[in-house]
Amino acid sequence: MEKKAIIIKTDNLEGEAAPLLFKYDGQCQDQPAYVEIDPRGDTIEVSADYSGEIGNGISAYVWHDLAKRIKCPGDVLGSVLIEHISSPEFNDQVEELCKGFKESWDGSNFKGSWNDQAESQARAIEEELSCLHKAEQFSGEDWIEDDIRYFDALGNPAGSDEATKAKYEDDKGGIEIIPENLDRLVENAEGYIGVDQVVTGLREAFENIIEELKANE
Repeated sequence: MEKKAIIIKTDNLEGEAAPLLFKYDGQCQDQPAYVEIDPRGDTIEVSADYSGEIGNGISAYVWHDLAKRIKCPGDVLGSVLIEHISSPEFNDQVEELCKGFKESWDGSNFKGSWNDQAESQARAIEEELSCLHKAEQFSGEDWIEDDIRYFDALGNPAGSDEATKAKYEDDKGGIEIIPENLDRLVENAEGYIGVDQVVTGLREAFENIIEELKANE
């Protein structure tokens, strides 16, 4: 196989902590994620995505082995994945893998085949992908617990733990944590999965707490 330029497509991997992590409404399991290596044409194209198909459906060209899809963890950090597949070492692996690719016409369809060396290289790539740093799942549980205690200290100073109030005077300088301050949480939690959902839940919880405090004044 003649030497081809390798094109790395990463546009869909930018701007999100875990761009390959996706689940349709009602699903229990995440959609499969993969790195695809497509040697057809004048270049070798490398991309990464999650499957848009539900169940075991795959694209026809993949079914006919015209491109190699290699399993990738869906929760891998986008920035880490971009760095990995853009590295010279990965490009060398892709080049070696594609040396074992052959395309032919069977009378009905174009079909691809990959020799043993290519299959071995694909397994090595999958193993490396499985070891990439994962994005952390952000629950916000500690943050919620601490600030509910703080709200309790504000609303019920007589019955609150003095140590709790002292902690917040020391750590937070007496700054009241209100829904408008939640943007700070987003900044501090950059790179985590699910921040938007957590912030929405926190905002609703804090608004309810504030209403209760006002009602008890």
